Amino acid sequence: MIFQTDRILVRYLQSTDVNGFHDLQSNPRVMQYTSGKAGSLEGNLTELHQLIEKYTTPGNTFWVWAMELLENEDFIGTCALILNEANECELGFRIREKYWGRGLGKEVAGPLIHYGFYTLKLDRIYGYVDKENIASMKILERFMTFEKEYYNEHFRCIDRKYACTPGQISFS
Repeated sequence: MIFQTDRILVRYLQSTDVNGFHDLQSNPRVMQYTSGKAGSLEGNLTELHQLIEKYTTPGNTFWVWAMELLENEDFIGTCALILNEANECELGFRIREKYWGRGLGKEVAGPLIHYGFYTLKLDRIYGYVDKENIASMKILERFMTFEKEYYNEHFRCIDRKYACTPGQISFS
């Protein structure tokens, strides 16, 4: 277990997560604000195993964990703290579409940031979001400070950048 909220257990990914992970990664609506591409079963299985292998890689800076509902142990998505190309620790989460609209992203974001600061000893955490992704933007605005808006050449969209430090954030 990494941490737990009232409804969510955050834990290491396991190979038994393949069905839920594939449902998440193959859904074009889930992926529209990330890679934009829905993955195949073969590709998602490969990615799942690569993510699991990272847990034992020395110096790993690419942490992606499973989120499951405590009430039924159903895989609901992933959350992450990842060192990006700009050498910034970036917060991320993906939730299976059937669980959208339940406040699960908001519920996990604060504890994930807390984990990053007080367990991983990070001094700053960033969030990037496509301006069209209103739900995720609201979550970042709750926990982080807006820094800038810019055109993301890679994804061809307007992104918003947020950041927070341990002294700036309220976890309530």
